[in-house]
Amino acid sequence: MLTRIFIALTFIVALAALVLATIALFAQRDTPVAKTSPAEYTRAFVADAVRYYKENGRGQTVAYYNSQESVDGDWYIFIADENDVLIVHPTIPSLIGEPLDSPIFVDASGYHQGKALTATTGEGQWVDYLSINPATGQGEVKHTWAIRHDGYIFGSGWYERHLFRPPQTRPAEYTRAYVTEAIQRYALVGKEDAFNYYNSMESVDGQWFLFVVGPDDTMLVHPAVPEKVGHDLKGPVGTDSRGNNFGAQILSTDGEGQWVDYYDPNPARGNKEELKHAWAVKYDDYIFGSGWYESEP
Repeated sequence: MLTRIFIALTFIVALAALVLATIALFAQRDTPVAKTSPAEYTRAFVADAVRYYKENGRGQTVAYYNSQESVDGDWYIFIADENDVLIVHPTIPSLIGEPLDSPIFVDASGYHQGKALTATTGEGQWVDYLSINPATGQGEVKHTWAIRHDGYIFGSGWYERHLFRPPQTRPAEYTRAYVTEAIQRYALVGKEDAFNYYNSMESVDGQWFLFVVGPDDTMLVHPAVPEKVGHDLKGPVGTDSRGNNFGAQILSTDGEGQWVDYYDPNPARGNKEELKHAWAVKYDDYIFGSGWYESEP
């Protein structure tokens, strides 16, 4: 009899412990939040990632959040390590290994969202910037929530469904935004798809088009004058009708970018030769550039 009572009490205690453990587990979870409240959903999404890390460690966390399984529409997790170098980015894997202070994390408006993210603390912060939306392939405004835990930066965000470029009445800003968006598209879809797109007239926006120079100094993208593709920029293609050797200037471009002025055919005016102000930036051993034209009296 006593044995049965002891067994019954043991079962009741074990059951009670299980119930309490279950209650504690659910108490740790975030209250379900609808995507119609994107800010709250984003914070809960990042909190889940931090919790996953606490429970499973770095290796399993990096593997899971670098997989497409972890992506939820607009929402995916990016993680930077103790040195602020990306170790997780499931939608643009080519960004893994990039430090957040890299020029690639300067948006189309000139804002360095990467450096802003490095200031993240355990309190968390919102960082808004312009970025290519992997779901649409277009440049949109992104609202990112980032928090630092155990030395790592965990972040995610959502996109506003509208394109962003400065007005063409501010041509210098518009040009830089056009080039930055092209670099982001290259990082997102890869070299082949990006170059095919920018070699098509679909990518041309009035007087703005992209040119790309490869590691061997040859022109790879030039939709306005396709005949230039495959030619070395150190040769005649890199010298304008005034004898200006602009090709050498473009080839000296680094990751910070520079302006180069020269005469070039304007596709918006029947390929009439006009003074061009070009912005060129080097990324991943390729030089990306575009510019606007100034009509002479």
